[in-house]
Amino acid sequence: MDSLTHIVLGACIGEAIAGKKAGRFVLVAGALAQSLPDADFVTSWFLPVSSDLLAHRGFTHSLLFAAIAAPLLGLAFKRVYDSTQKTKPPLGWASWSLLCLVEILTHIGLDCFNVYGTGIFEPFSHLRVSLNTLYVADPIFTIVPLVSALSLSLYKRKSAFRMKASLFSICWCAAYLFFATGVRAHVAKKVNQELTTQHLPHNQILLTPTLLNSLLWYYVAETDSGFYTGYSSILETAPETESRFIPRRAYLLHKVKDQTSVYRLVRFSQGFYAVGYRHDSLVFQDLRFGETDPSGLTPPQSAFYYFLEYPTSNNMIIQRGRVNGWNREKVHAFLNRILGRHTVAKKPAF
Repeated sequence: MDSLTHIVLGACIGEAIAGKKAGRFVLVAGALAQSLPDADFVTSWFLPVSSDLLAHRGFTHSLLFAAIAAPLLGLAFKRVYDSTQKTKPPLGWASWSLLCLVEILTHIGLDCFNVYGTGIFEPFSHLRVSLNTLYVADPIFTIVPLVSALSLSLYKRKSAFRMKASLFSICWCAAYLFFATGVRAHVAKKVNQELTTQHLPHNQILLTPTLLNSLLWYYVAETDSGFYTGYSSILETAPETESRFIPRRAYLLHKVKDQTSVYRLVRFSQGFYAVGYRHDSLVFQDLRFGETDPSGLTPPQSAFYYFLEYPTSNNMIIQRGRVNGWNREKVHAFLNRILGRHTVAKKPAF
């Protein structure tokens, strides 16, 4: 999930666990503890892009890291908190460590619901868990803990509102996860039926929510030679537009000199990739991250593409052009598509 979600939900969880004993300090401690796994962003300063993709949400998002970091961070919080108290502190090291463990595990668990992939078993296994249930930033998921976290600092330590607000935020997030999981299961069944009706043979189907919502979903259906892609909204009553086919063209990867980067990209994509040309340059597309224009008004372009022949031109490759060229017309078309009133999609760029 995005950093804001981890911060505000971390504050609410901290309040629910130890707010009455530690006061406002636990809001900051909870936010910091839940943000800790994302410290792996520093790898982007010195690792090549293909390596950084796997380093992010790697070891710092593992169960082993949680077991190591929680007691150390708990000790640090205890010492800082003790130094500010005139009387005997109400929380011991074990309590602080438990709080940190819950926060870190919550961060790891939430990230597993995104499409990126989370290495919870590192370094023993490179398997990356992707439940593909939430978009990385979902305002409906975040709004309640955000409001609660902002309001918690306004009330005294023993105010009953603090506990109610924090618990409501946690329940809201849990309920939204349950809702999104149910929506995904419904859309998956519907997409499979549509592909069968269109007589499109396929193997596994990847389904992931589109930009900032859990109502309109993007699907990638794998075949032996490529992928069928398209959209499906839980609110639509008529069948979606015809699926588009994107050839995998893996044979083009043999032209690339840096085969180490190719191996990392293929591993990161979990097999959902296609190779082609963009502006006469060979590119690697990770299809899991969707398209830059889900409104259907312009030809689809992958939001993740990597220039294989020019590796130094690959900064910020995951969300490339995500909102470029968006205007009132595209926003309106996107909202209509969420509501099930989709526009006829254009042919893919390649």
